[in-house]
Amino acid sequence: MSNPTFKQPSSKKLSAIRVVALTGVEFLLFIVIACSFWYQDFRYALPTPKPKNWMMPQVGRAIQLPDHFTVAADGKPIAFNFYNCDCACSRFNLDHVRKLARTYGRSIRFILVLEGGTRTDEETLFQGLNLNAEHYCDPNGEIARALGVYATPQGVVLDSEHRMVYRGNYNTGRFCVEPRTEFMRLVLECVSSGRPVPRQLQKYRPAYGCAIPSLWTKK
Repeated sequence: MSNPTFKQPSSKKLSAIRVVALTGVEFLLFIVIACSFWYQDFRYALPTPKPKNWMMPQVGRAIQLPDHFTVAADGKPIAFNFYNCDCACSRFNLDHVRKLARTYGRSIRFILVLEGGTRTDEETLFQGLNLNAEHYCDPNGEIARALGVYATPQGVVLDSEHRMVYRGNYNTGRFCVEPRTEFMRLVLECVSSGRPVPRQLQKYRPAYGCAIPSLWTKK
């Protein structure tokens, strides 16, 4: 009894199988990448969640800053800009912060608050940002807690007596792409010219961006 013979698939069939397999892999990879981009955009399109039992100082209230914070005696208002090098929203917003510092830096004390780092790498984090401002590293979130900030990018403005004038987003969402709703800029414009800040600008709005890591770390 003769052994059955098996026909080897032709080279054309093998090539077709390889093409189909490769196409399937490429399609799956495309789906994974598309889902990843969608997830990142969708995540940051939602308001940033607040930490549990979060306290937010009211606008108009005098703020007690942490002891290690150096208080200048120049009597200038202060603009805090909260930034995280690991936050895509912060990086995207940096050009806008640079413009604010250049425009209002003479009449307002600009401070960049670095979140997500440690004081030992503070200078390294600050290098390359090309921001003409003071900078403080906030590894334990002390400055963020004192000012009621739990996300980046966020801005806070204090008057010359350290009363809170504004705390919130730079714009309606996480990116500064709409000049008519550049809240931080409009507030700084009022403060630098000595005009009162309209109540509409002081209105609280949900934070958008990246949660500050240290505020979610269990002690």
